[in-house]
Amino acid sequence: MENLQALAAEKARLEKAINDTVLQLGQLGVSMDESLVDSEDYPRGDIDVHAARMSRSELRRLRSDYKDVLAKIEAGLAAVHAASKREETGAGPAPMSPSTPAVLPAFLVVGPVTALSPAAEAGLQSGDKIVRFGSINAGNFAGMGTIADLVRHSEGVRATHVLARCNSMNPTAACFKLPDARNRSCCL
Repeated sequence: MENLQALAAEKARLEKAINDTVLQLGQLGVSMDESLVDSEDYPRGDIDVHAARMSRSELRRLRSDYKDVLAKIEAGLAAVHAASKREETGAGPAPMSPSTPAVLPAFLVVGPVTALSPAAEAGLQSGDKIVRFGSINAGNFAGMGTIADLVRHSEGVRATHVLARCNSMNPTAACFKLPDARNRSCCL
């Protein structure tokens, strides 16, 4: 539990640092995706290009660290909840892993899946019923924004989704890497 509290403190520190760095970029008059060169490919004279590049680099590092901390918090919370559930039921079952998914209610049904899309590359098929997507399940699903937030904050991080196939009574778990925003590719 202390480890989770330390991770929560680190998460708060990173959030503040990210916000400060975004403000610093704003004060420099540039955003993360705005060009630092003019139309003739010379460094812009209206901004401090070096400071902008340093701030952008720092922001990328902070966001990467933030994703790592979120993944550690998610894993820690899952372990705490699994331990709590085992304590409530006595010996109880082992915590859910990709090879032994628990039976949970589905909260989404996959529609048409386009070939070579991140969904297809993650192994999803049309008609699959999503039981768990990363840390999201029927109990905490609050709409598609929940999924979008998880994907946005977990780009490039390995995650697990649990689904029930149309033709199967047993849920199937699969690990996949969430797509990176830059290349939108996904791999199992």
